Amino acid sequence: MRGVKAVQKYGKRVVFLIVFLLLRVSSYAKMEGIYGTIQLLDSFDSISWRAGGDHHGPRTAIKLASQPTISGNAAELVYDFIGSTNTLNYCEYTRQIILPEQATHLGFWVWGDGSGHSLRVRVLDHYGEWFQYTIKSLIFSGWEQVYLDLNRPDGSWGGDGRLDWPLMFNSFVIDSKSR
Repeated sequence: MRGVKAVQKYGKRVVFLIVFLLLRVSSYAKMEGIYGTIQLLDSFDSISWRAGGDHHGPRTAIKLASQPTISGNAAELVYDFIGSTNTLNYCEYTRQIILPEQATHLGFWVWGDGSGHSLRVRVLDHYGEWFQYTIKSLIFSGWEQVYLDLNRPDGSWGGDGRLDWPLMFNSFVIDSKSR
Protein backbone atom coordinates (compact mmCIF):
# COMPACT_ATOMS: atom_id res chain seq x y z
CA MET A 1 0.00 0.00 0.00
CA ARG A 2 1.92 3.02 -1.18
CA GLY A 3 1.64 6.17 0.83
CA VAL A 4 -0.64 4.73 3.52
CA LYS A 5 0.35 5.41 7.12
CA ALA A 6 -0.83 3.92 10.40
CA VAL A 7 -4.19 5.41 11.26
CA GLN A 8 -4.95 7.12 14.54
CA LYS A 9 -8.50 8.19 15.43
CA TYR A 10 -9.87 9.81 18.58
CA GLY A 11 -6.38 9.64 20.06
CA LYS A 12 -6.68 5.83 20.00
CA ARG A 13 -5.15 3.39 17.54
CA VAL A 14 -7.04 1.17 15.14
CA VAL A 15 -6.26 -2.17 13.52
CA PHE A 16 -7.76 -3.31 10.21
CA LEU A 17 -8.54 -6.95 9.36
CA ILE A 18 -9.40 -9.01 6.31
CA VAL A 19 -10.19 -12.57 7.40
CA PHE A 20 -10.03 -15.82 5.46
CA LEU A 21 -10.00 -19.50 6.32
CA LEU A 22 -7.52 -22.04 4.99
CA LEU A 23 -8.79 -25.54 4.44
CA ARG A 24 -6.83 -28.76 3.97
CA VAL A 25 -3.39 -27.19 4.26
CA SER A 26 -0.86 -29.91 4.98
CA SER A 27 1.91 -27.80 6.49
CA TYR A 28 2.62 -24.28 7.64
CA ALA A 29 5.45 -23.95 5.10
CA LYS A 30 3.07 -24.61 2.22
CA MET A 31 0.87 -21.69 3.25
CA GLU A 32 3.46 -19.25 1.98
CA GLY A 33 2.44 -20.30 -1.52
CA ILE A 34 -1.24 -20.33 -0.48
CA TYR A 35 -1.71 -24.03 -1.17
CA GLY A 36 -4.97 -25.69 -0.23
CA THR A 37 -8.47 -24.32 -0.46
CA ILE A 38 -9.22 -20.84 0.82
CA GLN A 39 -12.68 -19.93 2.11
CA LEU A 40 -13.66 -16.42 3.16
CA LEU A 41 -14.70 -16.42 6.82
CA ASP A 42 -16.35 -12.98 6.78
CA SER A 43 -16.59 -10.59 3.84
CA PHE A 44 -17.38 -7.65 6.15
CA ASP A 45 -20.22 -6.58 3.84
CA SER A 46 -21.88 -5.49 7.06
CA ILE A 47 -20.76 -5.55 10.66
CA SER A 48 -22.60 -8.03 12.86
CA TRP A 49 -19.91 -8.15 15.55
CA ARG A 50 -19.96 -6.96 19.18
CA ALA A 51 -17.18 -4.98 20.82
CA GLY A 52 -16.34 -5.35 24.51
CA GLY A 53 -13.54 -6.64 26.69
CA ASP A 54 -12.10 -6.16 30.15
CA HIS A 55 -11.24 -2.55 31.03
CA HIS A 56 -12.09 -1.40 27.52
CA GLY A 57 -12.94 2.24 26.99
CA PRO A 58 -16.06 3.86 25.53
CA ARG A 59 -14.47 4.32 22.11
CA THR A 60 -13.86 0.59 21.63
CA ALA A 61 -15.71 -0.38 18.44
CA ILE A 62 -15.69 -2.49 15.30
CA LYS A 63 -16.92 -1.05 12.01
CA LEU A 64 -16.42 -1.22 8.29
CA ALA A 65 -13.13 0.32 7.26
CA SER A 66 -13.19 3.02 4.62
CA GLN A 67 -9.43 2.76 4.17
CA PRO A 68 -6.88 1.25 4.00
CA THR A 69 -7.81 -2.04 2.32
CA ILE A 70 -5.91 -4.48 0.16
CA SER A 71 -8.98 -5.64 -1.71
CA GLY A 72 -12.62 -5.84 -0.78
CA ASN A 73 -13.91 -4.89 2.63
CA ALA A 74 -12.07 -4.83 5.93
CA ALA A 75 -13.08 -4.39 9.54
CA GLU A 76 -11.70 -1.54 11.61
CA LEU A 77 -11.02 -2.49 15.22
CA VAL A 78 -10.91 0.64 17.35
CA TYR A 79 -9.44 -0.04 20.78
CA ASP A 80 -9.42 2.05 23.92
CA PHE A 81 -7.94 0.73 27.18
CA ILE A 82 -8.91 2.26 30.52
CA GLY A 83 -7.44 -0.40 32.82
CA SER A 84 -4.23 -0.16 34.74
CA THR A 85 -1.16 -2.35 35.07
CA ASN A 86 -1.57 -5.73 36.78
CA THR A 87 -5.17 -6.09 35.55
CA LEU A 88 -6.65 -7.55 32.39
CA ASN A 89 -6.76 -4.87 29.72
CA TYR A 90 -8.16 -6.10 26.43
CA CYS A 91 -10.69 -5.23 23.78
CA GLU A 92 -12.65 -8.12 22.31
CA TYR A 93 -14.55 -8.20 19.01
CA THR A 94 -17.03 -11.09 18.96
CA ARG A 95 -18.95 -12.94 16.29
CA GLN A 96 -19.49 -16.67 16.52
CA ILE A 97 -18.85 -18.50 13.24
CA ILE A 98 -18.81 -22.31 12.93
CA LEU A 99 -15.60 -23.48 11.26
CA PRO A 100 -15.69 -26.29 8.68
CA GLU A 101 -14.26 -29.55 10.06
CA GLN A 102 -11.60 -29.69 7.35
CA ALA A 103 -10.16 -26.32 8.44
CA THR A 104 -6.55 -26.46 9.60
CA HIS A 105 -5.51 -22.79 9.77
CA LEU A 106 -7.01 -19.33 9.95
CA GLY A 107 -5.40 -16.56 7.94
CA PHE A 108 -5.67 -12.81 8.16
CA TRP A 109 -4.49 -9.68 6.48
CA VAL A 110 -3.77 -7.32 9.37
CA TRP A 111 -3.01 -3.60 9.20
CA GLY A 112 -0.63 -3.20 12.15
CA ASP A 113 -0.47 0.09 13.99
CA GLY A 114 2.98 -0.31 15.59
CA SER A 115 1.52 -0.27 19.12
CA GLY A 116 3.12 -3.49 20.37
CA HIS A 117 -0.21 -4.83 21.70
CA SER A 118 -0.98 -8.52 21.03
CA LEU A 119 -3.59 -9.64 18.52
CA ARG A 120 -5.25 -12.90 19.56
CA VAL A 121 -8.09 -15.18 18.46
CA ARG A 122 -10.45 -17.14 20.70
CA VAL A 123 -12.17 -20.33 19.54
CA LEU A 124 -14.76 -22.50 21.31
CA ASP A 125 -14.91 -26.26 20.87
CA HIS A 126 -17.94 -28.57 20.86
CA TYR A 127 -18.00 -28.77 24.67
CA GLY A 128 -17.58 -25.05 25.29
CA GLU A 129 -13.85 -25.14 26.07
CA TRP A 130 -12.00 -21.94 25.19
CA PHE A 131 -8.81 -21.98 23.10
CA GLN A 132 -6.68 -18.88 22.61
CA TYR A 133 -4.14 -18.24 19.85
CA THR A 134 -1.67 -15.37 19.68
CA ILE A 135 -1.51 -14.17 16.11
CA LYS A 136 1.20 -11.57 16.45
CA SER A 137 2.41 -8.57 18.38
CA LEU A 138 1.35 -5.42 16.57
CA ILE A 139 4.88 -4.02 16.37
CA PHE A 140 4.63 -3.56 12.60
CA SER A 141 2.95 -0.82 10.59
CA GLY A 142 1.04 -1.52 7.41
CA TRP A 143 -0.44 -4.71 5.95
CA GLU A 144 0.92 -8.13 6.87
CA GLN A 145 -0.47 -11.58 6.14
CA VAL A 146 -0.54 -13.84 9.21
CA TYR A 147 -1.77 -17.36 10.00
CA LEU A 148 -2.58 -19.51 12.98
CA ASP A 149 -2.60 -23.30 13.20
CA LEU A 150 -5.88 -24.44 14.78
CA ASN A 151 -4.11 -27.47 16.25
CA ARG A 152 -1.59 -25.32 18.17
CA PRO A 153 -3.40 -23.04 20.63
CA ASP A 154 -1.36 -21.04 23.14
CA GLY A 155 -3.69 -22.01 25.95
CA SER A 156 -7.13 -23.22 26.92
CA TRP A 157 -9.55 -23.09 29.84
CA GLY A 158 -12.83 -24.69 30.81
CA GLY A 159 -12.07 -28.23 29.67
CA ASP A 160 -9.51 -30.96 29.07
CA GLY A 161 -7.17 -29.08 26.68
CA ARG A 162 -8.17 -31.14 23.61
CA LEU A 163 -9.86 -29.61 20.57
CA ASP A 164 -13.23 -31.30 20.07
CA TRP A 165 -14.88 -30.53 16.73
CA PRO A 166 -16.87 -28.74 15.59
CA LEU A 167 -15.01 -25.54 16.44
CA MET A 168 -16.51 -22.09 16.53
CA PHE A 169 -14.58 -18.89 15.92
CA ASN A 170 -15.56 -16.59 18.80
CA SER A 171 -13.50 -13.40 18.76
CA PHE A 172 -10.50 -11.27 18.03
CA VAL A 173 -8.74 -9.82 21.09
CA ILE A 174 -6.36 -6.90 21.27
CA ASP A 175 -4.49 -7.44 24.52
CA SER A 176 -2.74 -4.45 26.07
CA LYS A 177 1.03 -4.68 26.29
CA SER A 178 0.88 -2.90 29.68
CA ARG A 179 -0.15 -5.91 31.77
